[in-house]
Amino acid sequence: MSKQEILKLNKPKPPPKEIIGEETIEECCKCLGELYKYFDGNDIYNPSETELRNGYKYIYDKIKPVIDDPKFTEQVKDVFQITLDWVTLAFNILNDQHFRSIYNEKFLKKYIELEQQEEYNKFINKIKSGLYFILSLPIKLITYQFSKPNNKLTTLEIIKSIYNSGGIGGFLHGTYFQLISFVMLDATDSISNKVFGICSTTKSNETKGIFSTFYIWFLYFIKIKSNFIVDIIYSAPLSMSTSEIIKKIIFRYDNVGGEGFKISNLYYSLFWFMFIYASYHFIDQNIKIMEKKVILKSKENPNSFLFKYTSLILTNPIGGSLFRTLLQWPLLMIKYQYSNDIVQSFLTNSPIPISTNPILMAIRMYNRNGFKKFYDGVFSCGLPFYYFLNNYSNLLNK
Repeated sequence: MSKQEILKLNKPKPPPKEIIGEETIEECCKCLGELYKYFDGNDIYNPSETELRNGYKYIYDKIKPVIDDPKFTEQVKDVFQITLDWVTLAFNILNDQHFRSIYNEKFLKKYIELEQQEEYNKFINKIKSGLYFILSLPIKLITYQFSKPNNKLTTLEIIKSIYNSGGIGGFLHGTYFQLISFVMLDATDSISNKVFGICSTTKSNETKGIFSTFYIWFLYFIKIKSNFIVDIIYSAPLSMSTSEIIKKIIFRYDNVGGEGFKISNLYYSLFWFMFIYASYHFIDQNIKIMEKKVILKSKENPNSFLFKYTSLILTNPIGGSLFRTLLQWPLLMIKYQYSNDIVQSFLTNSPIPISTNPILMAIRMYNRNGFKKFYDGVFSCGLPFYYFLNNYSNLLNK
């Protein structure tokens, strides 16, 4: 059991000083789950006294040095001490034949089944995540077609053009890159969390601050760049493969526009892209905060017409999705213009234009296509996308 795994254990309070009976055993199970797994016997559900002692000694030797080490904070030491106390209680339960028989008879099967159910739920959630990923791709692809400067196609015409370019597989355009970026983000997040867990146990606030800042900005940068490349892949001609798009449109291997190979193209409009990305998520977080406040106010004031119907609109799947769509869709349309600029410069064999700030980009959109461009495709594509996205978390919890 690693230090990070120890920190993740559910330890609401220190355990009882002694085993009183079934209530103590149940309290220990609620905290640690199934107890035998901590002691690694050859027969996992019937370890010998020696195996129990060896298993306990292994955990003790992992935790005690942290408790005794002056470089760790008192808060961290308390967490590890409480963990050791709970594991010690589990050892005492299983090392006593009377209490072990009570545990085997009344709690073992129950907590094995609970942990199996938890693993099953994780597996099902992974399948749901995969289905969400696959089903969201066509909606995203259609959305990007609406953002193109000279697009005059309807939703049905866009769907037909995608199908004509690659059949059913055309709707999965850019899937490989998104899968790779998803795996990279997941791996990066996992590694960073482990390092962050180690740093969080140190006394040095400076170390914590430096790593926390680096960790947040590094992940933010990776996500931004992945999003940027996806934008270009979806804005590019559907006949081009992902590798061609990265090679020719982003890095200009074929000297398109007379610029030659430029890795700096990967950082095109980075600041403005980050600004829009942050604004998008700022709106999203504030909508969630507003939803919670409105729900709370409607409970506190059940006779209030304003809070009652505002709560119904925001918590209703369609109403909430429509509200988000109206606020966030224009930001997406502005964001996609940066990738469209790169793609258009490739198609016209001209240099990549100097990136402009989002306000000037919005003015340019308005001058070219009018106000309707900000909401192009919003009902045929945007609303279904947000409905699907915003209700995905509910699907995972079912």
